Amino acid sequence: MRWNGWIPLKINTFAWRLLHNRLATKDNLVLRGLLGGSNVCSMCGALEESAIHLFTACPVANMVWSWLAGCPDGLSRPEKVAGGRELNREVEVVAPVRKRMMRERKM
Repeated sequence: MRWNGWIPLKINTFAWRLLHNRLATKDNLVLRGLLGGSNVCSMCGALEESAIHLFTACPVANMVWSWLAGCPDGLSRPEKVAGGRELNREVEVVAPVRKRMMRERKM
């Protein structure tokens, strides 16, 4: 994944961690011995909480992605993002939305 200087560092870092399965999801915390007990998704309670589940399969997350899909700036669901260049393209769509929200907040 190419780092973009104009994208906030926390967005670049999050995207890198997502692509490399380094997010602090319950399955990763259990694997590292940092969480005992159940690793079932806290939002839906149906399946193991993993990055793939949280960003593509969780019914609660799907409701959020469905809402985002209705946004006029054309965000797509994460399963449509293969990585690298495609992820950067998605982030390029999010950046103007963020700028607009910040501008509106100042008004």
